[in-house]
Amino acid sequence: SFPASIFVRPIAQRKTSSTQYSIYEWCSLPLLELAEVGRNVVTTEFSPRVVEVKSRWITEVNLLGGVYCPLNCDNEKFLRPIWMTCSFSQEMTENGRNSGEGEPIRMRENTSSISVSIWSTMTVRNMLPCNLEWEVTTDLKRSIFDSSELRDKQWSFHGITPLSSGATSNSRPNLQCGNAVEIFAENSFDRELYARFKSIVQDCNFWSEWVKIGVSEGTMRKARSNDREATKQLNLQCLDPSGNKTLTIGAKLSPRSSNSSEIGRGFNLIIYAEIWLRNLTKLPLTFGAPSAQVENTVHKEMPLLSGKISAESALVELSSVLDTNGFGLFGTGEDDTEEFCRDNVNLPLQQCEEFFDEVFEYVALNENGNIERTWWAAEDHISLRKKPDNSGLDNELAWYVDCAGESFLKNGWESCTNISGSKSYNFSGRRTFNPSHRFRRRRWYRKVKRGTHPAVSGISEGLIFHQPADLDKFTRTQKEAERNTIGVHLEEREHEGSLLDIFNRPIHQDGILDIMTAVANDGSTLISVKCMDGRWSTPAIIPPSGSSNGVIRTSSSRWPALTTFIRRNKQKWSHLEVKNRQGHDDSNAGTVDPIKFGMAPLEPNVFELCYQVTMLPGMWGELSRMLTITPRFLLKNESTWLDIVVKQVGSPDTSRILIKRGEIAPFYWADGNLPELVCARPNEDGFKWSGGFDLCTLGMLPLRLRLLDSVNDNSILSSLRVNVEIQPGTGGIGTMISLRDEDPSGEGSLFRIENHSPFQVYYSQDGILANPTSSEREFSKSCDVINPGGRTSYSLDVPWRQGKYEDRSPASHQDLLLVRCALAPLGTREGAESTKVICFDRVGEVIRLSPSKLSTTLGSFVAAELLGVRVLGLVATDGPTRVLRFILMQKEVTPSSVIGNAMRETIYPVPSFISTESSSIPQDEQSRHERVLTAASETSRLLNTGRILNESAATREAF
Repeated sequence: SFPASIFVRPIAQRKTSSTQYSIYEWCSLPLLELAEVGRNVVTTEFSPRVVEVKSRWITEVNLLGGVYCPLNCDNEKFLRPIWMTCSFSQEMTENGRNSGEGEPIRMRENTSSISVSIWSTMTVRNMLPCNLEWEVTTDLKRSIFDSSELRDKQWSFHGITPLSSGATSNSRPNLQCGNAVEIFAENSFDRELYARFKSIVQDCNFWSEWVKIGVSEGTMRKARSNDREATKQLNLQCLDPSGNKTLTIGAKLSPRSSNSSEIGRGFNLIIYAEIWLRNLTKLPLTFGAPSAQVENTVHKEMPLLSGKISAESALVELSSVLDTNGFGLFGTGEDDTEEFCRDNVNLPLQQCEEFFDEVFEYVALNENGNIERTWWAAEDHISLRKKPDNSGLDNELAWYVDCAGESFLKNGWESCTNISGSKSYNFSGRRTFNPSHRFRRRRWYRKVKRGTHPAVSGISEGLIFHQPADLDKFTRTQKEAERNTIGVHLEEREHEGSLLDIFNRPIHQDGILDIMTAVANDGSTLISVKCMDGRWSTPAIIPPSGSSNGVIRTSSSRWPALTTFIRRNKQKWSHLEVKNRQGHDDSNAGTVDPIKFGMAPLEPNVFELCYQVTMLPGMWGELSRMLTITPRFLLKNESTWLDIVVKQVGSPDTSRILIKRGEIAPFYWADGNLPELVCARPNEDGFKWSGGFDLCTLGMLPLRLRLLDSVNDNSILSSLRVNVEIQPGTGGIGTMISLRDEDPSGEGSLFRIENHSPFQVYYSQDGILANPTSSEREFSKSCDVINPGGRTSYSLDVPWRQGKYEDRSPASHQDLLLVRCALAPLGTREGAESTKVICFDRVGEVIRLSPSKLSTTLGSFVAAELLGVRVLGLVATDGPTRVLRFILMQKEVTPSSVIGNAMRETIYPVPSFISTESSSIPQDEQSRHERVLTAASETSRLLNTGRILNESAATREAF
């Protein structure tokens, strides 16, 4: 048994009806061999002749780089021999001596610990949120020696896949998310491998371009590219054979070990995507990005076309400037033609079931009015697109011409004076048409249904991915570093002046546009969304590294400026119709036959969303990040018995959102032209809508709930509490709005009013305008009243108020909590004379209401008797509740009080613009007079018996 050898082969056995045998033979050369290096004869006193044998473990894998395992079966269909890469290392230990009775002594020189590592040629790991297929060959002209399809055939024919683990007959051996597959070369001469991949997701299951991998140097390059520079990271284009879609995936090559002694012993090839996208809203959102980040292909005609049009447009603009004596840099301000996202295209993968494609047809006329040039592009006229084709499409999925616009917009054509340059001469969002204009365009759109694939993994049902095609991750990191140096350069030039001085620098120096351009080109990824066939949102900016948060807004209207124009000119809306819906377009016949006409959506809904860019957990976070889209505003009903409805202020009741008790619902704006305020009320008949409140103002506010005029005031509900707080995980951008009912008696409410005096106290929120021409009866309804001994919750009729002038900020929280208090209805003369203002926000603040001001009701004698009596109002606290308590107090009567009361009696009555005196007294007013007289009588009795506290004692009592 001496010397010894160690061999290796894969554990892959095939079972037949009669026997079981291994598919592979033992490797052709041993991994290790114990070789004899010499013998010595040793003579000792006890043993006259002993043979000493010297041996050593040797190997040839260091020279060959691995071992070869041929096949060991008669039927080699779909099977192949493999080459296993090996590495050999030794670690020195102390010498050893082995001997036995009657046996030679065996000496091993330089005894060491030996380690042999067996590697595959390449490990392919799938880091995409979907299954992956692969194909590997040594030459594009030769057959494939390893692929997912080949391993599937091995299972079908032989009942086993020798180089896979865990394969079952019920599933094709696709590479699932997070798993890896080992690729073995066929022999030691394979120094270059060619590989391509297919993502099994939706209807984008087409092969990528071939990538050439250098086995020895561990680099790769595109097989059919002229770029000879090798790299370790690149993007692979998966092009649809029809040319309609281009899916990009990333590939990164890295050595298996950082140990320099093991270089060339195999490597890892990771297939990944930088951005994973997830839509957590219930909206059918379509994801899009600039065309350069999706296709990475530049049309050959684009530079020539752009140069021609730009030069001709510059001449038109120059002549217009000379004629009008103005440059019009910022347009007329009539339209909201947003400059962002004009070159967006849909991502190849979408989460929604249906989405829309669009392309614009452009026409340039000559001086005679004939067509000089026709081309197809995006909303940005220099970004070329393919011409629509209706062949093979049914009516539902066919291309339509968008005819949304003014009534004389013929066949969907809109026009402009100049196609580039000043905004005032370019195409406007209102889509107008003038036959004298030189440039024309019309929008084509179609509905696309998302395709599916039977082998799609469950992980991709709620996830899609996007790999930017313009830059790889390494280049983006470089650009981010260049962007960060801008701030360093600015700090170095602080001695030159303030940062604002860059606006005043000469043209040849760095200006604000240079800095904005440099920052915008930092390698960030831009992702936009739209709802169905609406307008693209502002882009979500994903930095080259790290996390980020932000807000995006998208409109359901494809033409928001047209929607605004229609709203402001309601009379013209009835005349806006789609003209010439049948027949052909005579102005440009032969483009697409037959032409179908439709209309883009013009609904005023605006969806405000927030996005979060976070690192993925585990090994996915090294190369990929997650972009999550969520509603910015969430409404939560915390009531235990009440259903609540919410809507935007000014919108119709049909747009209201029902929130049942304990439920959470997202909120979106029903009309982008209305104030962005929200009102609420119970989902019961008889209640008015509350005042509008702001969803971005953090804190708690009470909303006043009032009944309709036809409903008796027997409700057990008078206010709702609104709590606006930040949603966790949104970076302080998203808000959670919780609503709950408050106890009408004020127990546990935010604010409460208690009346411990014998007089009725009338109160109202300060700053609410009243109609001075209203009658006294109507004035009494403009305020609330609390009876003696009563307790009630206080809430705001106007929880948000804009400043008086345009440049003033909205009213502060302190201004909204100002309360007007009086002993008579606020619209009457007695109410106006006895009114005082107090703020709920300031604990310890006091007001003093004078009953002697009610001389019209009490008479001069009783009013003079009550000159020293006041109703003290003081703001205190009761746990979390802020309480305004009213209590009687007594003060010293000063001569000025007596003189003022006498003067009031002398000049009374006076003309009043507030109320109109009438000879007939209404029944409710007569009841109020009786209550005042009763309160005065009780006060007089307490005063005569000395039971009214002084101010100091009353203040302590109120606290």
